[in-house]
Amino acid sequence: MAVFLEYAGWLFGLAWPLAYLLSLLAALRTPHLDDLCREEAAEASPDALPRLSVIVTARNEAASIRGAVSTILAQDYPDLEIVLVNDRSTDGTDRIIDGMAAGDRRIVPVHVEALPDGWLGKVNALEAGRARAGGEWLLFCDADVHMAAGLLHKAVCAARAGELDHLSLVPRTLTTSYLQEVVMRAFSLLFAIAMRLWLPHRSRFARAVGLGAFNLVRRHALEATEGLAGLRMEVADDLGLAQLIKQAGGRSLLAQGNQDLEVVWYHDLGDMARGLEKNIFGVAARWRAWRLALLVLLAWAWVLLPPLCLLLPTWLPWQAGAVALLSQALFVLILLASGARFWRACLLLPLGVLIFSLFLLRAGIVCLWRGGIRWRDTFYPLAALRAGQRVCLP
Repeated sequence: MAVFLEYAGWLFGLAWPLAYLLSLLAALRTPHLDDLCREEAAEASPDALPRLSVIVTARNEAASIRGAVSTILAQDYPDLEIVLVNDRSTDGTDRIIDGMAAGDRRIVPVHVEALPDGWLGKVNALEAGRARAGGEWLLFCDADVHMAAGLLHKAVCAARAGELDHLSLVPRTLTTSYLQEVVMRAFSLLFAIAMRLWLPHRSRFARAVGLGAFNLVRRHALEATEGLAGLRMEVADDLGLAQLIKQAGGRSLLAQGNQDLEVVWYHDLGDMARGLEKNIFGVAARWRAWRLALLVLLAWAWVLLPPLCLLLPTWLPWQAGAVALLSQALFVLILLASGARFWRACLLLPLGVLIFSLFLLRAGIVCLWRGGIRWRDTFYPLAALRAGQRVCLP
């Protein structure tokens, strides 16, 4: 048993410096939007820019949609259409959308009155917006995303300059507490590793990545796939969209947009735990109890074994714990030297991983107990979610 603990301590102790290394590689390999937008493309004549349709889906977003859409209306993009999809809202979102449409001819209101069988509400709303949009390029984004001036111009120019079919941007994610920032940074670390962002984006082993905050796609590229109907029961529709494009032979790229794109992902840790119920169990554990148990146990061993090794009297496991601790200190120093503002949150990254694993465990238990998930007041059975899943990370 002692020998097993020593080897396990070394295995999980060395996993930390490897994770930090992969995370840094992912950051280096994720280009910034400003670097993608070549000078000649950024200065393209407005008449040369294609028609762009921004598709915003909203269900009970009365508190946020007006402010988010105002940042889209303020863009300098010349040929812009904004399709606002009200997905069966009950809080007055529909009236806000109609009011904004009456005040600006660029806004096209779409109202979803009923959910078809076999569709998730979010994906059905995206499809309703796509069907109504007339742009050569389609931008799918959420109803709480705020855009800086000139973002749409830069994004379309960057996509065209790079001959991309899909461009997704990483937003600046606002948090309301230090602990929430810690968990969010832990999620970012795990996401970068699981999505293989540390690989060159043109590698055949790299995953295509899409984020709901900003998914820009060429219409013809989307039409070359099976379309959003292929994602009708996929809880990670943003990732699924990117995978559709890549599987059809299109070029997909994830870039940093944190200077131009901003979103409050969740308002607090409790909101985060509840919000992740809809997809974290499916994406991480494929809706399977045994996968859930395995992932949670591995996360706990990864977090707890290295510090426990520091308490053991034998030299070998103590070294493993020291390697994990020193690698974290080095990682934070690199972030500090690079000017990253979130370096303080990374001081407690192992704690963030532990809390995130508890969110995963909670999501799995709730889903298995209910026999499905409840998302935006609609229940989706577990059997249908398993049958319609397209995005699986492990």
